[in-house]
Amino acid sequence: MCLLTCIALVVVGCGNAGPGPTSKAASTSAAPVAVERIDSVTLAGPDLQALGIDYEPEEVEKAVPHWFDIDQSDPCRQLDWYSGLQPFLAFRLVNSRGPSNFGIQQTVAVYADGPAAKAVFDKYSGYAASCKAKGGPRVFTTATPTELASSVPTADEVGEYRGNIAASDIRVVENVVIDVQSFRRRDGVAMTAQIAERISARVKSIA
Repeated sequence: MCLLTCIALVVVGCGNAGPGPTSKAASTSAAPVAVERIDSVTLAGPDLQALGIDYEPEEVEKAVPHWFDIDQSDPCRQLDWYSGLQPFLAFRLVNSRGPSNFGIQQTVAVYADGPAAKAVFDKYSGYAASCKAKGGPRVFTTATPTELASSVPTADEVGEYRGNIAASDIRVVENVVIDVQSFRRRDGVAMTAQIAERISARVKSIA
């Protein structure tokens, strides 16, 4: 998120007939994912390689790094603010970095229950609404009650790198908030969505 700025500038019936159709991702009443399962939901090297990503993994962060304490006065910057995920029960940031600052970041945070996770996600939805109202280069490709995806052009790109973007896909699934970001990849919107979808499937499989 601070890195996004360095590179680029980083979203619920009853009745006799039973509940209507809703996706499990939208449910905030399912059994929560246990804290000790947090490391089983992110994608490891072979999983990323299957998606065509062959970056070097970095040390897994288990707390919000100090370099994510960014200016909180700008709602567009707040979307790139991992500290906003607090208070959580457990946190993981898995960073995979390629040459020339190309990269993928997977962040997951586990909460006591679904409503707690949804409250945090809604905070990011609020940031998105304020960012849209402010205007600027960020493009929101998805904005639903359970997913928020956006991208911005990376700054000062020239030649073959012109058109690169930084992208993020934030989701709430059960009692987990997922935030996947890509840096300098032109396919960032699609790639973050693919990774977030796979993490979501893992969360739902163990909830």
